[in-house]
Amino acid sequence: EMLEKSLKGYVLVQKLLDRNGCNAYTMPCPDCCSTRRLNHDQLTFCLTHSLMKDDGVPSACASDVGSVISIAILMSIARKAPHMGNCMVRLEDKTNHSLRILHDVCSKYMKGYDEKPLPIDYVSFTKGNWGTTMRYDFAQDAGEKVTLINLSPKMDKIMIVRGTVTGCDDFLTPECKHALVFDVEDSHDFHKKEAEFGHHFAWVYGDYEEDLRMLADMLGMDVVVA
Repeated sequence: EMLEKSLKGYVLVQKLLDRNGCNAYTMPCPDCCSTRRLNHDQLTFCLTHSLMKDDGVPSACASDVGSVISIAILMSIARKAPHMGNCMVRLEDKTNHSLRILHDVCSKYMKGYDEKPLPIDYVSFTKGNWGTTMRYDFAQDAGEKVTLINLSPKMDKIMIVRGTVTGCDDFLTPECKHALVFDVEDSHDFHKKEAEFGHHFAWVYGDYEEDLRMLADMLGMDVVVA
């Protein structure tokens, strides 16, 4: 029943995209989810974002147009469904170069559109047990490489981050807590450079730094690596 309610949001967005000739999507998630209407209908759009990316349609949380473009870039280069989220260095991790990136919008085709879909679990977004989200235990992929990107507000710079998966936090915990845990070469360097870009990053499995450098050169964008 709860899955059906969340799927209504997915169908609605598809109709709106078709009606307006659009090929990407974002929405003000916190603002919408706090309305009485969506609470009454027990609907969040987390599942919509996940399914859209599995369909090959860039879809980002929190009205973040920059992340929509970042997701589109990674989709085109890697041919995989990206994940996006808040990326941060926790105080307890500042000496071990570990980072977390969290949002409840993982997808089935994160390993590739031509690959076998990931084994997905479904967990409620709210503690009231409504608002369906996809979940995947990223800890299964410990040791795999990941590439994260973020675009500057002026769209004249791209930040590229390479990391190694080390774990997964809050795999089956309600609320927006589902997190990939990964190591980078220097978390202090990441933290300083992130300040110019913001905390929303998109990421995919694999190392795509060279491809992204080539794209940045074609678009006349400066490259910032952390």
